[in-house]
Amino acid sequence: ICNHREWLDNMLFAKGHQDFGSSNFVQALLEHVVSTEAYEVHVAKVRAHYQAKAAQVHAILEAEHLADAGWQWDPPSGGLYFWLTGPRGLDTSIGSEFCEACLVNKVLYVPGDLCLAGGNPRNCIRLSYGVLSGDKLDDAVRRIAQTAGKFS
Repeated sequence: ICNHREWLDNMLFAKGHQDFGSSNFVQALLEHVVSTEAYEVHVAKVRAHYQAKAAQVHAILEAEHLADAGWQWDPPSGGLYFWLTGPRGLDTSIGSEFCEACLVNKVLYVPGDLCLAGGNPRNCIRLSYGVLSGDKLDDAVRRIAQTAGKFS
């Protein structure tokens, strides 16, 4: 916060030169990287990594019989998230009984109503598989699936 006009003008001038755009060096570096085969190799490796994690999450959701409890989802074809739709009438919003049960079981999700205009429907959740790997991802998905299974 600055109420001195001259200082504020000088700070805004300096700030404008800092965040006006990316530097020429970074632009040149990125131009070089994306024009080489190394970029495509890297992208292929990253895609394979996250496809494997998505398959891992899907397999656990299936193994935990979450669909039998009234939950629906489509395996993602990209990205880092699963979108799950719970039984009609279930409230997954912040502070809901479902949300509190997930917190007790030490799992987090993004309530679907935060992702949709108008806040409806309220029976959806977004699960990320971007950070956890291996056994930790298995455990987290099992815990949320077991919690979700109790709300059918």
